[in-house]
Amino acid sequence: MKKKCLFLVNTPYQLMVAINLRKAEYAEYYADAVITDNISNYLELASSVKSVQVFENVIPYNIKELYPDKNSVALLKRLLGDDNIFDTSYDSYLFANLDHGASGVYRMLRKRNRKIKAIMFEDGYASYSGWYSDFLTMFGSVPNDGKIYKRPIYKTWFRRFVDNVFCDVETMFVFNPSIMTYKPSFSVQRMNLIDAGNKELVNLYNEVFKYDPSVDSYEEPIIFFEESYYADGYDVNDVEMVDKIADIVGKENLFIKTHPRNPENRFKKLGYKTNKNTSIPWEVICMNIDLSNKTLVTIASVAAIVPATMLGKKYKGILLMKVIPDDSCLKKNITNLYEKLCAEHTSLHLVNTINELKECLTIPELE
Repeated sequence: MKKKCLFLVNTPYQLMVAINLRKAEYAEYYADAVITDNISNYLELASSVKSVQVFENVIPYNIKELYPDKNSVALLKRLLGDDNIFDTSYDSYLFANLDHGASGVYRMLRKRNRKIKAIMFEDGYASYSGWYSDFLTMFGSVPNDGKIYKRPIYKTWFRRFVDNVFCDVETMFVFNPSIMTYKPSFSVQRMNLIDAGNKELVNLYNEVFKYDPSVDSYEEPIIFFEESYYADGYDVNDVEMVDKIADIVGKENLFIKTHPRNPENRFKKLGYKTNKNTSIPWEVICMNIDLSNKTLVTIASVAAIVPATMLGKKYKGILLMKVIPDDSCLKKNITNLYEKLCAEHTSLHLVNTINELKECLTIPELE
């Protein structure tokens, strides 16, 4: 009799990782997935996932309203009676978020099987960082570093009561265990990279995320990734930085991948070629294009890194976060990991000056 597992999915990235785990480490399991309203188009995405039949069952779930992060009264009411939406007894529960919803689903599943295994999988580079370490220390899942005593004890025990799943984690799956900044009390397992050379697997992702190669070609040798700093009110001089790149390589060789949260396409107004579609995950796009002769440039976006660390792609990546005049916009817990990543991947470069940028920005076709 097959063992059964359930994946909780709150972001497109988590869905990509869940599908990868389902096709590799959990290939022999009966596997279901819950896709939540933390994804804006979750109903449409759930329908797409259902159509490719990678999971036995796909369950859309409005988790945000039921498990609010900042409403303790609502949470206590949920604790007194979680409405169980599951009629299956699962052996394993796989999730990524550090939130009340992950615990709420766990409580429901434990009503069917008290011995269910709680297993985490990575949610991007935050999973390797001090942010996760500080959170998990509160639940004893990371050996105490002294910080737990800086919190009011009632808050710590309330969180352990409300979010007990984080006390019970047995394993975490990650792509790059060597860059973790903490050592949890549970086991850490390296999961297989997503095989971008597997046409059947790539087609599956394409169908799920409605990839359409005719909309944006990404033909240019240099791709710059805009981030949400503009929408968040930070002035990082990214337009000035793009202009400097254009001066080095030529505007015709530069493509700007815009960020969907920014309210206007500043680069299109300046005559740069930009993408039209902002809904398809970059990880899916780069599965479908040859990056071997491309250079991916960004201030601090993971988009310039994940093709190497998640897909094993070969290309040149350049990070500019040490060149910008004000680094207060950076999420230091995450960007501090980039030096380790660049040390492990010789094709990834963390530049310190514009001169270093010039040295990295060599285009074979122009030499």
